[in-house]
Amino acid sequence: MSDPRPFWQQVERTFDYRDPVRNPAWFAERDPSYDPLARLERRLRRPSEHQKYLVTGTVGNGKTSALFHLSANLATERMVVFFDVYEHFVSRVGDRNALEAEYRDAAQRLAQLIEDENSPESSN
Repeated sequence: MSDPRPFWQQVERTFDYRDPVRNPAWFAERDPSYDPLARLERRLRRPSEHQKYLVTGTVGNGKTSALFHLSANLATERMVVFFDVYEHFVSRVGDRNALEAEYRDAAQRLAQLIEDENSPESSN
């Protein structure tokens, strides 16, 4: 039996979780009955001045790749700008810890907003 390591090393180099998929041919389409990206695209196409969406998931599950795919669809109608917060803090600010502090603060604010929305007083 041949050594499988070279194959898996090549797979890892080809599909590096740290490098989002930019080639549309490599993008995996989702089942049309459950496609959150298509739903997000429909929402973004609606006329609205204020839209905010939080995209979450574990490392390597395709968040950035999905956003690149979505941006290619939207770029025919509007300007799409990418801003990588992590890269900004690492390369420009030069302090990854500052990002972690900002993340903790944002997570605390988000938790407070959710708690406020679900409190009995907010249903009045």
